[in-house]
Amino acid sequence: MNHRRAFTLVESIVSIAVVGLLLAPAVQTISAVAHTRGASTARRQGAALAKELLTEIMQCNYVAPAGITDGTTRLTWVVIGDFNGLSENPPTARDGTALTGWTGWRRSVLVERVDPASPGGAAVVTDLGMNRITVTVASPAGAVSKLVGLRAAQGSTDRQSPAQITFPSWIDITLDGGGTAKAMSGVNFVNQVP
Repeated sequence: MNHRRAFTLVESIVSIAVVGLLLAPAVQTISAVAHTRGASTARRQGAALAKELLTEIMQCNYVAPAGITDGTTRLTWVVIGDFNGLSENPPTARDGTALTGWTGWRRSVLVERVDPASPGGAAVVTDLGMNRITVTVASPAGAVSKLVGLRAAQGSTDRQSPAQITFPSWIDITLDGGGTAKAMSGVNFVNQVP
């Protein structure tokens, strides 16, 4: 006699219930991981967008150099303070064209005078020779990234060089062994002064 054993209706219902109970937490875990990954990606993208603008700002002068008039648009701004209050939605390039792929993103700038002895402290009214620049970026989903930079009054772009300075750009050596035996070598400096 051939006996076949199959699932009963009760066993099938119990199996479905167990799978259902295990499936709910698994789906919640996968959803949480996807949400965390998305937020992390948004923060990384926001930090890159903030760094791009902070770099642009840091290359400007602390005060306008003698004989240079400060511009009225971002393309012609030469002073860090001009960026204070800048707000973009969507973010734009320096010439005002919208950056592609950043629809829905927002970017803003706050430039404050601070005391060099405590640059992380409250803003001060008088100019003590240091600005704190805060670039805030918000993703379309609301993830916020902030990047803060400090800029002293005597940054490299603010130093005026004398009219003429000579800097070495090459060094060489000649070894004379007497007669016709000579060994010569030379090298350009890697970090040449502009």
